[in-house]
Amino acid sequence: MRKNLYLVLTILSAMNVVYTFLSDAEAGDFFGFQVDIWVYRLVWLLFTALFFKTYFNLRKATTEK
Repeated sequence: MRKNLYLVLTILSAMNVVYTFLSDAEAGDFFGFQVDIWVYRLVWLLFTALFFKTYFNLRKATTEK
């Protein structure tokens, strides 16, 4: 169940990164702070990578059993 949650979080964060390229925003709102759009994209890209890595590790651990 937990690995499915990380897969959903990976998909949602990747969609957020793609959406920033499709919108005309020049700044992103991150935890109430206005940040540059490239910093915003970088943070969400790091979240995407972290969620995917966690999903991959959990999937690998369940298939090894």
